[in-house]
Amino acid sequence: MKKFLKNHLGWVAFFMLAATLSAFAIGVVPTEVDLYSVNGTGISLGQTVMASSVPVVIASNQSSLTVTGSGNFSVVGTGTAGTPAGGVLTVQGASGMTPLVVNQGTNPWAINNPTSLSAPWIDELEIGGNAVSGTNPVPVSTIPNYDAFNQTFTAVGTSTVQNVSSKPVSTCSMQVDETGSVTSYTVELEGSLDGTDFTPIMTDTNTSPGSGVMMVSGAQQYPLQYFETNVTALTLGSGTNVIVYAICK
Repeated sequence: MKKFLKNHLGWVAFFMLAATLSAFAIGVVPTEVDLYSVNGTGISLGQTVMASSVPVVIASNQSSLTVTGSGNFSVVGTGTAGTPAGGVLTVQGASGMTPLVVNQGTNPWAINNPTSLSAPWIDELEIGGNAVSGTNPVPVSTIPNYDAFNQTFTAVGTSTVQNVSSKPVSTCSMQVDETGSVTSYTVELEGSLDGTDFTPIMTDTNTSPGSGVMMVSGAQQYPLQYFETNVTALTLGSGTNVIVYAICK
């Protein structure tokens, strides 16, 4: 028995070493693996929806990545609109750039010129395609501080009531022009605070001051919200009509 073991011990050791080396070799040899699913959800090549895609995580210290593509990109910030913050997208203009189109969202628009901006800022504002500047200022519409009208009469009667309640007046002028040779007339300029009850302010007749002569209220103030002209008497004779002009401010 001792002779048998002595003769075959070398072969036993050889086979044991061969088995160990084979097992080690099997563990380190690269093997191709086909990935068909993740947690039971099948995956495939090509672009697909997020639920059918393998999640990819970018490290917190990842260097900048270049993003290319077609279509529209959505940029979502974490800040509050109208308040400077690190999560708010800003636009930096450049000389010669294509004009940036801004669509109005609410009324009215507010245009602020902070003191931190230099004077040329105002030159960037355009109205009707024309840059606003010191020689081309912003046009401002104002309400005239007077009201003027005229009316033609061929018989006695009152004119259209002039409503100046949005800009009350206090001084007035009136002039009567006759067409042809009018025999006589009496015309009053009347004022009112309620638009219903009118009080005479001045009276013009064919003799005083006469046709074509302007009458004025002078230094006397008559605060009014409404005024009218009233032809209380008119004899045309060979004349055609009288034209009554009035203005108050």
